[in-house]
Amino acid sequence: MSQIVDFAKDELGITLTPGQVRAVTDFEAGKFSQAVWRWGRRAGKSLVADVLVLADAVLRDGLRAKLRPGEPRVSALICPRQQQADEHVCNIASMVKSSSRLHSMLVMQTTDELTFSNGSVIRAYPCSARSIRGGAWSSCLLDELGHYVDSESGNAAGDRILEASLPSLGQFGADGWLIAISTPLWKSGAFWKLCQRAESGRFHYIHHMQATTAQMNPMIPAEWLADRRREDPDLFAREFEAQWIDGASSFLESGDVIACVRHGNEKLAPTPGARYVGSLDPGYANDAFVFGVGHRSEDQLFVVDGVWTWRRHGHEATLSAIADVCRAYKLARVTTDQYCAVPIAEGLRQRQITAVVTPWTNETKSNAFASLKVALNTRTVSLPDDPALVEELRALEATPTPSGRTRIAAVSGAHDDRAVAVAALLSQGRAGGATAADVEASLELVHQLQTPVGSRTRFGDLTAIPGVPRYPLDRL
Repeated sequence: MSQIVDFAKDELGITLTPGQVRAVTDFEAGKFSQAVWRWGRRAGKSLVADVLVLADAVLRDGLRAKLRPGEPRVSALICPRQQQADEHVCNIASMVKSSSRLHSMLVMQTTDELTFSNGSVIRAYPCSARSIRGGAWSSCLLDELGHYVDSESGNAAGDRILEASLPSLGQFGADGWLIAISTPLWKSGAFWKLCQRAESGRFHYIHHMQATTAQMNPMIPAEWLADRRREDPDLFAREFEAQWIDGASSFLESGDVIACVRHGNEKLAPTPGARYVGSLDPGYANDAFVFGVGHRSEDQLFVVDGVWTWRRHGHEATLSAIADVCRAYKLARVTTDQYCAVPIAEGLRQRQITAVVTPWTNETKSNAFASLKVALNTRTVSLPDDPALVEELRALEATPTPSGRTRIAAVSGAHDDRAVAVAALLSQGRAGGATAADVEASLELVHQLQTPVGSRTRFGDLTAIPGVPRYPLDRL
């Protein structure tokens, strides 16, 4: 049995799961100096990290022989964000205070540090390489290393952290612990490289373990996990099975897209009594101007009734055509993003249609496409038999960005105008359409987007309508 496992149970009152016991026992028994553990979500990564850090601080007093008199021995814990680092310290402090013996050893507690009477210090850091240099570390726990991102290094933050932390362990040689516990993200970055190194078998001092959520946490119901798998197989594979996702991959499964197409029916005629929603994806120059209409059926299936596109049709003619579609489906309101919102809102207002401006950000776009993916996987959306739309959906690509976010867009050289309009339409349909509060917020946003009368815009033209900039509408 493992000394650390016994310590967790007897001193802290924590019973680790069989999967967690196996990981800790194998690491301790094998006298490894490094561990690379690729586990699914809710596998107890943070709990195991806290137990290991505390065990290092209070059980390995023999390591003081490798320090100068009075030099603190640091057990370091590095997290993606400062808030997570503070939470780790708070959780470890609670463990300490649950034991009278450990509590008596606690000399000082701050938001990011615990100091003990044996000269050990538990210190938590956010993933900034500049903040962690210096000190003698007997352990370094890298919590969620696969998700390290900072403002200086972007996705390379994990690499910089490893470069800065490894020298701090050098004073303890093979007794220094470097333990990375994370759910995987992309096949790139520090955690991917560590896993590749561990799986190669060439480094005898590295313990490697890949485990699913189900294997590590038997408390998660199998039925719940099965539902998550049906909703998004790719996300489930990464988040709950701890499998790697390619650096760039198709965002939607072709089979899911095709299965949701109602063949032979590109546009549906208006149905009396149906409550329709409409969404615009404005496009100028090289992009198409797209308008989608949809409704929720009685059996809660979201139906995309049709997608209309115009390319270089002329601004006024395009808005008139959109207004005609709105009247056919009895739509008094439609949503649009912030691009050219002022002339579009003004032009539709003149046609008795209210344009509700909903800013399209990286976050709202990601959420909209995530909802679309779930709807396709669960077969709760009906798509028109529109070859161009189907092709755009099948060609969407998910790629990591330097900021650590996932970018969802068409592959290089392709278009995603129809796909964006459908994602926005489905997002609006799930929310039940635009509310009066949305309209009020939209009016305020349009007001903010207006430019002073007679001022020049970035298009180098004078305003034509008071407060409304002239856009290159002749290039539609």
